[in-house]
Amino acid sequence: MKKNGTTPLERLIADRARLSEECRRQERQLDDALAYMHDHSGRLLLSALSLLLSPVSSSAVWHIAKPVLVTWGMGKAQSLLLRWVKRVISGRR
Repeated sequence: MKKNGTTPLERLIADRARLSEECRRQERQLDDALAYMHDHSGRLLLSALSLLLSPVSSSAVWHIAKPVLVTWGMGKAQSLLLRWVKRVISGRR
């Protein structure tokens, strides 16, 4: 049952290769975006805060700024918690 010279197995293999390449491309894009956010977190935070203080509709700005602030805050809290746990484990307080 060949259609256009390819078997169903060959089409599946080709689809798998195409999907794998698409996943790798999207992973690279996500990694780049996360690296940018990590490298520029201070600037993004200040930008979000300046938007909050501007006379633009605060509810719309809050929906934009909230994820940035929550992510930044959770990262800082995790960092502090890990340092504290390391000190407790090592016996220093």
